[in-house]
Order: sequence, then structure tokens, then C-alpha cells
Amino acid sequence: MSKKMFAVPLLIAGITVGGIAGVMASSVFAASPNTNQNSNWGNMMGGAFGGNGSTGNGFAGMMGGSGSSFMSSVINRVFSNVPKMSAAAATQAAQTALNQANASIDKTNNSITYSGQDVNIVALAGPTGADQKFVIDGLVNPTLHIQKGAKVSLQLINEDKGMPHGIEITSAKPPFAYMSMMQGGIYGGSFIHPIPAATKAGDPTLTTTFTASQAGTFTYLCQYPGHAQQGMYGNIVIS
Repeated sequence: MSKKMFAVPLLIAGITVGGIAGVMASSVFAASPNTNQNSNWGNMMGGAFGGNGSTGNGFAGMMGGSGSSFMSSVINRVFSNVPKMSAAAATQAAQTALNQANASIDKTNNSITYSGQDVNIVALAGPTGADQKFVIDGLVNPTLHIQKGAKVSLQLINEDKGMPHGIEITSAKPPFAYMSMMQGGIYGGSFIHPIPAATKAGDPTLTTTFTASQAGTFTYLCQYPGHAQQGMYGNIVIS
């Protein structure tokens, strides 16, 4: 193989990793509550993987069947310093959120209504018995109702020992493509990049805060490739 031919896959790999890192940084710091202005993740992922926003075939085609494991490895290494909490602490955090006085849980309709202007949401990603799902206040992928103007604290705890997970609130609607992060725009401040899989050392966790300043019906989802497509999402209604 000539030096020029050998350089091509190396260049592609460099663009890929750079695209992941760049888009994570740009998306994390996007602050506008206008969902139409926060499509940095989608635009950069499209450029990095050579796919289009509706199918994501560029990523799947270039990386093949090993694409998911490759990206998982990158995330586990790049974000290895993400804080971790013990399983007991994760359970306590979820229980504390469940006991909020302003959270009304409707198991029949699989929904949670938060009253007041201070909302604390703890989302467990991929816990036992809910693979590729979010569990919030004991419900799987519930619809969340939040008052417009509320201050929201959104904590993601990854309990999945086999896979990274992230979360974002987006204007995108199902059905989702493999590269769901290229559909719609991100609700300002609601983005948590995919964090590493859980280990014996603990469950990785990150928290973001935002103001629910824009009314409407949105979707919270895991933006890791393929996860929203497989059902890792729910609705959030701000009114």
C-alpha cells in the first residue's frame, strides 16, 4: 500500500474523532432556547461521518458493524473522568427525586407532572430491566409535564454496564434515524453528551440545568447512534 493510500483511512479516522469531540463541545455550550439554532451536533456529525441528516448511512457505511463498539470505546476513554457514584447513591438520588412534593406520578398514563418553578429530574439510563430505556421516578420513558419558566435540573445517571448513554431535549419527532442527533434542534441547556458505561467503580453521572422558557411538545432522547431508533426516548411537554 502506498503512503497516500495509507493516509486516507487515517485522515478519515482523524476527522471522525475530531467531529465527535467538536460537536460535543459546541452542543454542550449552546445556550439559545430557540431549538432551531442549536443543530451543531447534527451538522458536525453529518460532516464527520459523511452521512445525511435523515439516514446517517455515512456513519454506518464507513464504520460497518464495528461502528458502535468503536464509538463506545472512544467515549469511555475521552470521558473517563466523568464523576461516578455508587449504586446505592444512584438509588438514593432517584428516590429523592421520586419523593418530590411537586411531582405527580400517573402510572396509568405513564406520565409525570411537575408543579412549581423548581424541577429536579433524575434520569436513569439503561438500568436493570429497562435496557435501552430511561427510567424516571420509576416509570419507563414517561411523558414529562413542566410549567413554562421553570428552572430544571436534569441529572443523567448511566447504570448500563455495557453501553454509554447521553440525553438531550430536541424538537425532533419519531420515527428516529440511526443518527437521531441530526434530526431537529436541541433545547438550550438541555444537552448532556454520552457518558461512559457503568463499571464496578460506579455509575457515571452528569447534571445540566436550563430554564423551560419555550413552550411546546419536545422529545428527550439518547443521542448515541441507534438508541433513540431503538426506543430510548420520551415526550416532554412545556406549557
